[in-house]
Amino acid sequence: MRRGYGGFVSTSLAVHTLQLATELLDDIELSRFPISALVLKAARLARLVGDSTSQQWLEMELHGYYDSELGRRYMSLTGRWLDEKAKQGYWQGIVELEAQISAHESLLSASQVANLSGDGLIGALAQARQAQARIATAISRFTGTRAKVLALLHQFAVSRFYELAFSAKQAELFESVRQQVDVLLSPLSGDTLAKVESIYQRLSEGDEEAVSQALTTCRRLIDAVADAIYPPTNQALAVNGEEIALGAANTRNRLNAYIRERTQSDSRRNKLRRTLADLYDRVSAGVHSEVSIDEARFLFFNSYLYLGEVLTLATVTDVGEVA
Repeated sequence: MRRGYGGFVSTSLAVHTLQLATELLDDIELSRFPISALVLKAARLARLVGDSTSQQWLEMELHGYYDSELGRRYMSLTGRWLDEKAKQGYWQGIVELEAQISAHESLLSASQVANLSGDGLIGALAQARQAQARIATAISRFTGTRAKVLALLHQFAVSRFYELAFSAKQAELFESVRQQVDVLLSPLSGDTLAKVESIYQRLSEGDEEAVSQALTTCRRLIDAVADAIYPPTNQALAVNGEEIALGAANTRNRLNAYIRERTQSDSRRNKLRRTLADLYDRVSAGVHSEVSIDEARFLFFNSYLYLGEVLTLATVTDVGEVA
């Protein structure tokens, strides 16, 4: 199981979705299944990734098109119009059109002229050729639509595959960082990781009170880390002729003092100081003012990663300025 911002979530769905996109891409490129099976698999993938537009299109390919903005758009993309202004075209889905292709191919095969002689030969040949031409034209249009549908399916599968593959890499990277930060946080106090889990749970609830409580806990998490790595003291710190208070209420001062002692890079110090000021002010203000659930999630993520970076200073020695 892997923890997400809304609690504990399983990686199995993400793995299954990426596998499904890979299979669909292979199925299309290797022509392993009829188009009806490809559409069904693509519809499942669209549902799993939450692609509502593709879901609606694929439903029309399965059950037939209807007159709507999206329907007319895909009628054009798949070459179904006979007369767009008159709204005449092939409104059937690709599953039915596939059956039509088979039926017309059988008709074309059966439309051979029997052995004839005499006066009926010329007329019969003309009629047969006209019928064959109509059937061949229909087959050509149907197969053209099938080719366009396959191209759209391939485009859909490729884009979903790369999106999912990129997300998987990002999730893997974030998971490795999360494990590193948790290892650094866990020795600080008995309830540090409990605070992290409490924030996850509150953010998963999503209501205004839960967001406020999550931000309060986020601020307390920052305070707890500061207390653990730079305990309060009555002694002030002299910096450039200025006395900096390091008491219990001076969380930011103590974290900045900790950073100052452990990095030689002025640019990194300034970056961490600015980040702390922005985060601490916002999580504190969020207790008293409206903060959206999306902003609260990013505030927590940024706070969590910020604390992880600060804690790595205990084991990593800075060398010179950071460009």
